[in-house]
Amino acid sequence: MPITVSGTTITFNNGTTQTTAATGSVSSIATGNGLSGGTITTTGTLTIACPGFNTVGSYCAAIIGDINQNSNSYSSGGSYSAGSGLNQVGTYAQNWNDNSLSRSYNLSGTWRWMGAGGGPNPSVGVACRVS
Repeated sequence: MPITVSGTTITFNNGTTQTTAATGSVSSIATGNGLSGGTITTTGTLTIACPGFNTVGSYCAAIIGDINQNSNSYSSGGSYSAGSGLNQVGTYAQNWNDNSLSRSYNLSGTWRWMGAGGGPNPSVGVACRVS
């Protein structure tokens, strides 16, 4: 069951409702990245999409910082470019034989670091692509 809006009442797909205090009207709802359904001017359905790998809105397990250097400095919630240098985000693979990390540079764009802040050593965590 989709989320429905009637007047000032929003009904969620679990049956709960929320009444809004504000009144007014919307003449058009446009869609963008991760939201499809076209421009709605009267009635319609919006669909939230799951983003694909390495697209804006996607998350991945990542490593930040250069694994061969100890001069990284990064913060939780900071935005960093994808790449192989200091304070850049990449994906990683762990070698279970010697517990070492190898880095892959198959990301592009700008990523928001969701893991712990720190340095000087690289860190493994979650990142979200923001552009």
